[in-house]
Amino acid sequence: MAYTKDQKVEKIPPIHGEILEKTFKGKCKAFRKALFPPPPTAELPSFLNYQESIWDWPQLSISELEQACSSKVKSSTPGPDAITQDIITATFKFNPEILFIAYSILFNYGYHPRALQKEIATLFAKGEQLDIIFDTSKTELIHFTAKKERIERALILPNNDRIEHKDTVKWLGIYLDNRLSFKSHVSIRVSQARQAFYRLGRLANIELGLSTHAIRQLYLACVTSVSDYGAQIYWQNQPYATKKLQSLHNLACRKTLGVFRTAPTVPTSLEASLLPPAIRLNSTIRNYASRANLLANTHPIAKAITRIQSTNLQRSKKPNQHRQLQTITNAIPKNNKRDTEQTIPYRFRPWDTLNYTVTVSQKSKEEEANAHQAYIKTRLDNYTTIYSDASQTQEGKGIGVGIAVYNSTQQEIYSETVNIGQYQLVYNGELEGITRAFEYAAKNATTDQEFEVYADNQAAIYRLKNLSDNPGQHWQLRCLKAANTIRRKQANIHLLWAPGHTDIVGNERADYLAKEATKEDPRSTTKSIAYLGTTIKRIQQTEQRQEYEKYKARATALNKATYSAKYPLKISKTIQMPQNTKRVTSSAFYSLKLGHGYFNSYLKRFKKRDSNRCTCQNIQTPEHLLLYCHLYKDHRKTLLQTIKHRPVTLPLLLHTSIGIEATLAFITSTRIGTRKWYLGQPPEDLQRDTV
Repeated sequence: MAYTKDQKVEKIPPIHGEILEKTFKGKCKAFRKALFPPPPTAELPSFLNYQESIWDWPQLSISELEQACSSKVKSSTPGPDAITQDIITATFKFNPEILFIAYSILFNYGYHPRALQKEIATLFAKGEQLDIIFDTSKTELIHFTAKKERIERALILPNNDRIEHKDTVKWLGIYLDNRLSFKSHVSIRVSQARQAFYRLGRLANIELGLSTHAIRQLYLACVTSVSDYGAQIYWQNQPYATKKLQSLHNLACRKTLGVFRTAPTVPTSLEASLLPPAIRLNSTIRNYASRANLLANTHPIAKAITRIQSTNLQRSKKPNQHRQLQTITNAIPKNNKRDTEQTIPYRFRPWDTLNYTVTVSQKSKEEEANAHQAYIKTRLDNYTTIYSDASQTQEGKGIGVGIAVYNSTQQEIYSETVNIGQYQLVYNGELEGITRAFEYAAKNATTDQEFEVYADNQAAIYRLKNLSDNPGQHWQLRCLKAANTIRRKQANIHLLWAPGHTDIVGNERADYLAKEATKEDPRSTTKSIAYLGTTIKRIQQTEQRQEYEKYKARATALNKATYSAKYPLKISKTIQMPQNTKRVTSSAFYSLKLGHGYFNSYLKRFKKRDSNRCTCQNIQTPEHLLLYCHLYKDHRKTLLQTIKHRPVTLPLLLHTSIGIEATLAFITSTRIGTRKWYLGQPPEDLQRDTV
């Protein structure tokens, strides 16, 4: 030791032997006595009476050894037992075999360190236990066979516990049955979703409660998330699954709109902007296929998909064997991971930052255009402006990209065009244009030079502003690499927004170049993830149109005045109803539009009214109430003043944004189609005045 005796005493804490040792000599003595204690008072082993024992040491983990040792230490100061335990643990970590051989020899000759007397008993008791212990209450057995003998084939555990066979087990939220048909999973999940829906249903009825938007949002968040769980594993358009999910879907559509249960299912689904279950799950499968393209090549799913796509099914030994991953990959036409945009998972760390600046003005297009025109005239020498744009034309061969470079005197010094192919979007072209502008700057930068890159697509600018592993990553990596080169050359680069089609010379020039580039031959056949997203949406809308056409053919054959005969198909993401509309008003609106509500032409069909006539003696239909009934002619004048288009028809009132707002105001003032109007009850404000 390189320190003095006093320091030795200070550095080593007091050791509790027979007494509390405070001196250096006493501490050493207590330590030696603890590590190598004297033999017990019994007769020492000799050559004549010595018999070697065979010690069967248990296979223990480090944590088990540390727990067995540390549980016996009761002194608050590091005593000899604690020190010995540290030595035992350290030796065990280094080489357990050497430790056990050494202690076997010590025990055979009668040496028993006090620290091991109780611990060894604990270790041997541990060794007598089973290596694997099953929790019987959490252990389940299933045989994936339809044979009846599976019922008799139970599992006997080492402790003689008996686990009986089950026909359905739950694993990671998926209910597996012995046939792997997933019928049990669908039934249980739909039942759970239905329970959640009934709890949700208490929040609204036809007259009171949450708005249509709120009910729809809750249904998507709390019900479909339950019913659709695990659909990627089993969905193959099975009729039994479609039937159960469709029944729940019909309830949800009617609850969302607040209409009668006799309302037609396809129109209510369209008005509620809720996809039918079959179309919804088909889109789920396609979205999974798109996400699978972003997985790392080492991911098990990515490996399996690559193996499937590289297998010739016609030459396969089992060509008829169904694979769910095969269904998923085929869900998007011409989808191949090798030809799709790739990303690097976990490429950016949370603390990584950009090496270039990004600015998006909050001014309007006109204000920013004027400010930009004034700004570029004030720039000094050694300043370069680069404009980029992308375009797509009907006669073009793909997405065209153009960049135009200007010096400080606003003279064009360079231009470039490229066609990135037909499997990209204009958004991807904007990213390519900005990236090529960065790479041009990196190639031509000089000391203290300032580069400003302008683009008119804010979505592309914001994508390059945020470091992310999302689609578009490889364009961002190219920009970062180019910006690094620019910085090494002691120059600077900035990315800014310049509004398009506002007579900015550079923007107009880049737009012209991009349109010309669409006529060039494409340089790439890679599909972008954004393009796959539009493909999925296009397929989904095609399925919706096909379903609507089938419904229209059936419905119009039975009734020439049905919903599909009056209103053209309109597919929208959200409900076409103002957010602040009261529940009673929106319910009356949809009742009038669907033709199932509180008016006599409908109620007489179900014998709720003796006559289908209005008070004015005409047949009381939605069209009559909204357009012709003289009882509401004063209110109708206001309605007609709001809508300038002529003639005013039912589709104009109920199927256009302008008509919807005017019709809601008309319903609010007249209360037609509401339950209280049907019962002849006065408005709430009149009831309060009477009281």
